[in-house]
Amino acid sequence: MMTDNIVFSGSLLFLSLADIFQMLGVNSCTGKLTLRSPYSADVGMVYFIGGNPANAVWGNLRGIKAVYGLFGWTDGK
Repeated sequence: MMTDNIVFSGSLLFLSLADIFQMLGVNSCTGKLTLRSPYSADVGMVYFIGGNPANAVWGNLRGIKAVYGLFGWTDGK
């Protein structure tokens, strides 16, 4: 069961999304990564199970298409 406990937060200006994915993968994390950008009205969400991205949502994009879209973000939290 996933809860809304925030255990990690920060800026994409400090740590890239690729670095975040790697960190979550190496640590076999399970949970939801929520991404917000001043340039997007839609919130991005990536769900991880055992360090692997299992699903993602951003606007009308789902799955791998949402992940690829989110990887374009260089500014956000």
